[in-house]
Amino acid sequence: MHSGSSGATQRVAAARTRRKPRYRLFHQIVGLLHELLPARLPVDVYLGVGDGRRYGECTLEPSRFRIRVSHRLPEEFAIEVLIHEWAHVLSWPRGQHRCSYRWQPIAVRGPIDHDAVWGRAYSKVYCKVYFEIVPQLQKA
Repeated sequence: MHSGSSGATQRVAAARTRRKPRYRLFHQIVGLLHELLPARLPVDVYLGVGDGRRYGECTLEPSRFRIRVSHRLPEEFAIEVLIHEWAHVLSWPRGQHRCSYRWQPIAVRGPIDHDAVWGRAYSKVYCKVYFEIVPQLQKA
């Protein structure tokens, strides 16, 4: 655990992190995303509680991005949320500080934060994870 965090939050990006065994693939994917699809700023990824309404969120701090994914999700769904949030990191508009994802029909939420630039980034991350990273990890 890193200092200043609640007991339910876990830093994934650092090597010194304690990791939940049931999220093994999630942690491996995070490490490879840092290497294969780097962002313009460092990215910290956390598993944590959040506000209970969101599966994940992405924020921009002064010098880094922070992605939080709910630790209550099954690993497969946590990976989907990670892909969604990593796309926000790659397509982040300057001057905006928070994006979060809470599932709602598009008719209700509209295309907020999910424009064509985000869509291309999502496609890039999705393909990298499911067509390169996961098959590479399965071979190992």
